[in-house]
Amino acid sequence: LIPVANFRTKTVSMIACMSSDGMIFNKFVRSGSGSSNNEKRGTNSNDFRLFLLELATMPGTQGSIILMDNHSIHGEESVRNAFIHLKEHYSIDLMFIPSHSPFLNPIEYSFELIKEAVCKSKFHQSISEIEATIKFIGLFRQKAKRVKQISQQLLQKYGGKVPDNMEELLELPGVGR
Repeated sequence: LIPVANFRTKTVSMIACMSSDGMIFNKFVRSGSGSSNNEKRGTNSNDFRLFLLELATMPGTQGSIILMDNHSIHGEESVRNAFIHLKEHYSIDLMFIPSHSPFLNPIEYSFELIKEAVCKSKFHQSISEIEATIKFIGLFRQKAKRVKQISQQLLQKYGGKVPDNMEELLELPGVGR
């Protein structure tokens, strides 16, 4: 469980699971700034419970052992009930590392790499920044304008997600068959 980045007043947290082969499943959870009393802050026990139940249905997870830290949400009743369900229906066991021992949990090293990559990433705010990035492409000035327009429309109309159907994709400026 790790706060990954801040987007304006929103926080994105990542819940993830890895095996000896690397990251096998992750989920990003967006929450509010916590400025109002009824606004969600961070990842809660319900987010984690849903993550566990989704993880259990993934191929190759039956008979696994989940190694976790002692975060407070891991001990809440809904999460404990999810652990019982995983044990009974998927033969998934649970193991806690000692308190204050993140160095014993291999996923913490992955989280550090992810945090570094996110902190180093750059979001282009102006058309001139986009142009500088894609200047080796033909017609880069026109394409930079289109990238900016499409980005704004994706944020405003689709909540930052790329549509998954042709009709909506073709509505984006500069997109054609």
